[in-house]
Amino acid sequence: MKKTLEEKQAEMKARNTRWKPGESGNPEGGGRPRLPLPKLAAPEVQRQLATVDEKDPRKRTNFERIVTAQIEIAKNWKAPNAASRAYECLMDRAFGKPVQQIDQKVTVTSREEDLEFLKEQLGLKDHGSSSESIQ
Repeated sequence: MKKTLEEKQAEMKARNTRWKPGESGNPEGGGRPRLPLPKLAAPEVQRQLATVDEKDPRKRTNFERIVTAQIEIAKNWKAPNAASRAYECLMDRAFGKPVQQIDQKVTVTSREEDLEFLKEQLGLKDHGSSSESIQ
């Protein structure tokens, strides 16, 4: 049995609830992920990376240990995706990201050329009109 327009509108009104401030309409609580670290944490991250690990027999910094782990991951041929990503990160850090070049053709025309083009398009060139009348 088909519903009347009034029944459909009443059903839509019943479903259409406004969310309270701070309440999510997503039942999973998803949405845009938060940044992993606030920007103010950068000095602390740098300090932690420069810290020497006393448990390490070579007395390496945490940064050196991370780079060594990245190199080991990059050497692992059994996990090509992880190896490729680790290699890419190491290369980007060591040599910088590759420069992307954009080819662009720029045509520079003078005002006289533009006026000539407009006269041709408007059909004014054949009538012998001068550029002074257009300006």
